Parts: sequence; C-alpha cells; structure tokens
Amino acid sequence: MVNARAKGQRGEREVIEEIYKVFGVKYARTPLSGGMDIKGDIRRPYKGKKTICDLFHWEVKFNEHLSVWEAFKQAERDALKDPLNPVPIVVFRRKNTQWRTIINLDMFLELLLELQAYRTSAIKGADGLVDTPSTSDGSNLSHLLSPIGSLPENINKQDYKGWIEEKDQQQEAKKAKRAKMKLLKEKYGSK
Repeated sequence: MVNARAKGQRGEREVIEEIYKVFGVKYARTPLSGGMDIKGDIRRPYKGKKTICDLFHWEVKFNEHLSVWEAFKQAERDALKDPLNPVPIVVFRRKNTQWRTIINLDMFLELLLELQAYRTSAIKGADGLVDTPSTSDGSNLSHLLSPIGSLPENINKQDYKGWIEEKDQQQEAKKAKRAKMKLLKEKYGSK
C-alpha cells in the first residue's frame, strides 16, 4: 500500500517541476505542507524570481478519491490567512492522469483577459508574422496564443488583429449586457 503522505509529497514535487519547466523558477514544498503558520503546499523561495504563480495559494492533491469541493474549501480558507498568496487554486490528479486545476471563475476570466492583452502585444514584426514567446527551456508557447492550438507559421498579422478586435467587441457587448442586467436586478429585485 502506498503511503498517502509520500504520495502527496511526490505530487507536490511534480507540480513544482511543471512550474519550473514553464517559468524557470524552482518553487519549494512548504514545510510540513502548511502544518505551521505558513499555509499552502508550495511557494516560491524568498529570493526566487517573482512570477504570476506567486499570486496563488497552492493546494496540491494527488489522490484517487478526492472531494474537489472540500479541497477547494480548504484552499479558500487558507488563502484568507495568506496575504502574499490570496488566490486559491487546487491542482489535482489521480494515478495515470494529467494534472488539473480548480480556480474561481472570476479569477479565471481575469487571467483570460490578461492572456488576451498578451496576445495582442505579442503581435509584432514588419514581416506580418506573429512573434511567439518561449518557455525557459526554449519550447514554443504558440498554443497559448491561439484558441485552436498552435498558430500557423505564416499567419497574417492583419487577420489576427481583426480576430482580436472582433473578440474585444464581443467581450464589450457581454459586459454591457451584464451591466444592464445588474441595473434591472437592482431596480426590480432579483428573482
């Protein structure tokens, strides 16, 4: 039988390695996995380079019978006590599966907005091609820039900008509709 604590520690090390592959920063397991005043399962060492990962309060679960609701409740509760890492995230998997995450929808949407802004700023070059970034190990991140996978090598800069503008207009229309619905609910009460 596998020791649950050892399995949990192995899961934490796997997530740390995944973060390192993308950001080039070696995070560390929290001493006693949050059993002391410092909560969360992993965090950046004090002198390590800052990344967006610092925003998150990480709970890592490597468990065959996980209650995602209980795990996220723990992450939310502990994140309230963690002013340096205020956004709860649960990273979890079972044996022989990929890592998955749970995050609040509002934060997920905020991250998507940031990604969209990044996509727009990543478009450059007089040749009309999209300049795609790469990770610390040199692998291409174009799959993050395209909603349908890797960008074609010869994508037209103008076509891509048009697509972004269309998505921005759709986003603005949705915001306006939500604002209108909010006003109606305030005026007539929600049902």
